Amino acid sequence: VNESCHLETRCNELEEIEASRPKGIIANPPRHVVDLWVRVLRWGLNLKIGVDSITEKLLKWKAIQSPELESQDAEFQEVVRLTNLLLASVIVEGQDFMLSNEVTLTPLLSQLRSKTITSFSNGECASLISRREVIESSPHGELLLRRVIGAEADLQSGFPLRFVRDIFWRIMTCSLLQNVSNGG
Repeated sequence: VNESCHLETRCNELEEIEASRPKGIIANPPRHVVDLWVRVLRWGLNLKIGVDSITEKLLKWKAIQSPELESQDAEFQEVVRLTNLLLASVIVEGQDFMLSNEVTLTPLLSQLRSKTITSFSNGECASLISRREVIESSPHGELLLRRVIGAEADLQSGFPLRFVRDIFWRIMTCSLLQNVSNGG
């Protein structure tokens, strides 16, 4: 996986290679690994496209708001609504990436994470991308993940993962505060 290669270019290359591979012949990497890598790359592309769309729609929303009605709470609610509308399936599919590796999943955090993921789920059973499965898929699995969800990749893409993680954490925080205020 070439670090300098753009996600879309790499994804298209992998899809072309996969399509041209002869059927019934064992190749390295196996078809399921290439399919997984394509899903990871597509996930990164869909995340970027979704965040770009949210940004565009949020700017239009802000432009029509009257200054006296504008509030951070209303803006946050609009961001959550747009995220749910445009990125719910991406968040559910990549839920393994919503918290960074440095976060220790305590029972409370695990419960809040599950509740937040459920809030994005539309009842359909999405196919999840497992961080561990990608890493174990090949010696290049970790490099692929760094290219899609690493800090440098996020910087080069305009921070779509950081944006979604921030929204995710804010929703988890709201959920915690709501539980506390309800005596839970």
